Order: sequence, then structure tokens, then C-alpha cells
Amino acid sequence: MSQYTDKINRIAKDFAEIEQYESTSSLLAQNGCMVITYKHGGYLITSGDNGGEYNGYELEPNKELYIESSEEYYLSLKKKYNPERKPIFKERIAKYYKKLFGIKVKSFFK
Repeated sequence: MSQYTDKINRIAKDFAEIEQYESTSSLLAQNGCMVITYKHGGYLITSGDNGGEYNGYELEPNKELYIESSEEYYLSLKKKYNPERKPIFKERIAKYYKKLFGIKVKSFFK
């Protein structure tokens, strides 16, 4: 039974580290942009009503741009607990079928 407890403790420790990495490190506002820097090294750039520019990135008015972290340990934890899901076989067949017969699906959110 202790093997499960140890595994749960390791997972809890990993999640605590992910949460620590994703906390805010600093805020910066300049050139029409608000920049939120995270402890993992990535940052979020949000432009104002007139657009803006930060670190070589030009943003249109009221847009956001997320720059991913380059911290290897953080990225390995994210990949371990949040892997990208590949489409299952049925989803690939449905996509091919819709494309083949020109079927369009209306979205409720547009």
C-alpha cells in the first residue's frame, strides 16, 4: 500500500512545482503593452486599444500573445501530466469523410 502513497506524494510534489513555475514573476507595461512574466520563463503580452510592441513582437489592438517557456524541467512536467491528445481513428475517418463530401458543420459559438 505504501507504493501507492509514495506515487501519490510524487505526483502531488510535481503538481506543486508546476503551480510554482506558473506563478507570476513580474509585471511590465510599456509601448502600449502589458507583459506578465512567469517563473518558468514564459510570458504573456497583451496590447491596449492602440496596439503595441514589445521585444520585437508587434501586436494589433486588443490582442494577446503567449510566449512559451524554455525551462526543460517545467516542460517535461507539463508533457508528463498534460500530453497532447492525438485524434482517435473515428475522428480521423469523420474528418476525411467531411472533407471528401464537402460537409460543413455550423458552430454554435460563432
